[in-house]
Formats: sequence, C-alpha cells, structure tokens
Amino acid sequence: MDVLEVKKQGEDMTSAVSQKLSYVEWLFKYREQLKPRIEQLGWDVDLDKLKLIMLAPDTKIKNAGLDMTVLEQVKRLNCEVTAAYIDPGWIKDEIISVTGINRF
Repeated sequence: MDVLEVKKQGEDMTSAVSQKLSYVEWLFKYREQLKPRIEQLGWDVDLDKLKLIMLAPDTKIKNAGLDMTVLEQVKRLNCEVTAAYIDPGWIKDEIISVTGINRF
C-alpha cells in the first residue's frame, strides 16, 4: 500500500518523513483489522508491503539523509520510503513535474 504526501513548502526531510511515518505506523498497527474490509471492497492493497512517497519542492532533498531513529522506524515497519523533489514553481498552477528521486 502506498501512502502519498505532497508538501507545498520544503521542510527538513527527517521531520517530514517522521511525521508521515505516523500514518504508516497506524496502518501497520491495525493492518489485521483492516484486511477483511479491504478484501470486502475488492481493493488490491497489500498492508504488509507499505510505501511512503513524499513529493516536496525542496532541492535539499537531493542530498538529504534520514536520522538513525527514523531509519530504524522505516525498517521496523518494513516500509519503503521514496522522496521525489519537484519543480518549486508548481504552486502557481498546481502542475507537478518530478525533477529527481531519492530512495531511503
């Protein structure tokens, strides 16, 4: 299952990922209770393979790393984290163009 976050303003990558991992943590915690409803709805979702995708207009992402606490949380949740930096001018017309990707 993918959790997607689009940020309009750049922020520290560790803080952004840490905040969004709380959503992933909730899905991880309640995945067994959610699975019957997901199956009932016919959704093709695998709660055992979680992905967090961040889109942010911050070129600092290019060289960003995550602190050890966040990396440990990512590992514990078996979550893949991908950050894509986008053209910072997208706010004017809300059209997003990805200019690079960083996988953690």
